Amino acid sequence: MARKAKAAPRRRRPKVISLLNIGEGIAQANIVTQAFLGTSAIGFVLDDPMQPGVSIRDAIQNPQKLSDKLGQTMTFENVAMTAFQSALLNVGFRFGRRALRGSVNKFNSSVMSPLALGIKL
Repeated sequence: MARKAKAAPRRRRPKVISLLNIGEGIAQANIVTQAFLGTSAIGFVLDDPMQPGVSIRDAIQNPQKLSDKLGQTMTFENVAMTAFQSALLNVGFRFGRRALRGSVNKFNSSVMSPLALGIKL
């Protein structure tokens, strides 16, 4: 008797957007852009003229400026400090999520789910 073909594994995507995940992503991006480009992640994307450093517009118009800035900041000490800050942020978010799990679940079920916006905390 022939074997039945095994179905391909299905990948599941979350159906809602987590505000904590967005916050963690922005914080991680901020650590990297601050260390290597001299500006915040928001300043890099929105091209804030009040902030020093390289913006996305500068990188497109003058790639040499981006290359020079990265060449100046790509030192072992800077990379090690960025990795340490990133790891510490990751541990902090994990600890915070575990500590606040009950409150976050209650808030999501009582406030966010009835609104049906596709957003959770």
